[in-house]
Amino acid sequence: MRRSRSFFLLSLLLIVLCQVGMLLIVRPYYRELFSAAYWRSLVRVGEVMRLVHRNFVTGDAVAYPTLTENALRAIMADLDDYSQYMDKQSFAQFSMESDQHYVGIGVEIQWVDFRVTIGEIFTGSPAGEAGIQSGDQIISVDGENTEASSVNEMSNVLRGQAGTDVTVTVYRPLEDQTYTFTFPRKPIDFPSIRKVEVSDDDWKLGYVRLVQFGRRSAAEFVEALNTLEEQGVRGLVFDLRNNPGGVLPIAVDIAGQFIEDGKMVVSTRGRDQDIVTSAYADNGGNTRDYPIVVLINEYSASASEIVAGALQDYGRAIIVGQTSVGKGTVQSIYQLGDEVGLRMTTAKYYLPSGRTIHQSGVKPDVAVDISEAERLKLFTQRNHLRYLDDVAFEKRFGFQPIQDAQLEAAYSLLRGILAFRRAPAVVSR
Repeated sequence: MRRSRSFFLLSLLLIVLCQVGMLLIVRPYYRELFSAAYWRSLVRVGEVMRLVHRNFVTGDAVAYPTLTENALRAIMADLDDYSQYMDKQSFAQFSMESDQHYVGIGVEIQWVDFRVTIGEIFTGSPAGEAGIQSGDQIISVDGENTEASSVNEMSNVLRGQAGTDVTVTVYRPLEDQTYTFTFPRKPIDFPSIRKVEVSDDDWKLGYVRLVQFGRRSAAEFVEALNTLEEQGVRGLVFDLRNNPGGVLPIAVDIAGQFIEDGKMVVSTRGRDQDIVTSAYADNGGNTRDYPIVVLINEYSASASEIVAGALQDYGRAIIVGQTSVGKGTVQSIYQLGDEVGLRMTTAKYYLPSGRTIHQSGVKPDVAVDISEAERLKLFTQRNHLRYLDDVAFEKRFGFQPIQDAQLEAAYSLLRGILAFRRAPAVVSR
């Protein structure tokens, strides 16, 4: 009996060791769990936390959860500018931006004249249905004065549980009146395509502005292109200015609309340079071949740079504007327990030509520089000229609307390309 039991335990031990061995072969990173250096580091961190928790002069700041959060933030922040530990609020914000979905009142807000001001109002939103207008300044929420609140603070206050009511008081500068609205928070799906139009002249020049690369952006972009093509578009301005990037596969899908199927859009290389992951165009054989001008500036980053750079490499677009950010790294997302996570740099992007945009950015084919003051004025115009004429706009914001030199350069280039294409051939005899 004793021999049988010993045999059973030995067999069980061998099975466990085999499973551990297979796990280490399949997932080598688990070997760290058996590393003396790993455990020495954990012990040192734990000892510091214990000493701080026990002896620091202010007891309120040294609870173990607080120390853990602070340590994780410091670890990630020290890696590079893009790696980050995301607490519950940060992780929820990141997920919201990627998924293009949140619960709130359906507006975008911005900082204008030292006040949080309504910019974009989404179609069918509670705010729009209640009568809030672009340009309204939020002065209180649920009776609490919010005039000193930042944009981030106001965003957190306006969001909440679906179905819960929120009361918002706004000041409307042009009327010198305040208005109070009460409405329920609702699930909001917000678009990443903010403007789609085609000129009403013979040139039929299209314009699409994409503000981020969210999970629905590719579908929105295809829908926008189909709408423009139904209207007879002959050339396209694709505006990626101030676009901070987003989801990599979405960037591949969007660039792939103008690149032949099977051609590489981007590749990535991690710590081990021999491991290359490549992504290829796949538009189902519907490669759109009209001329394109892509607008970028010094705030266009990541996925925006991939799209602009890939189209530039294949000669499918003329890039106009200013050199982009130069964020050529891949951030992988690791979700941890309790709805927190890590955003960590794990690879670098490489464009089809083999060049990297990291720290160098995408350089425009046609450079059109504008000052920061001009950029801010154009940002204000874009959000508020939709509901104000030029006189009212100047009265409200203190300056006359200015020309968008980068956009005008893009349109001029497209008109030149189209004029050249339809010019009759000259035959020498």
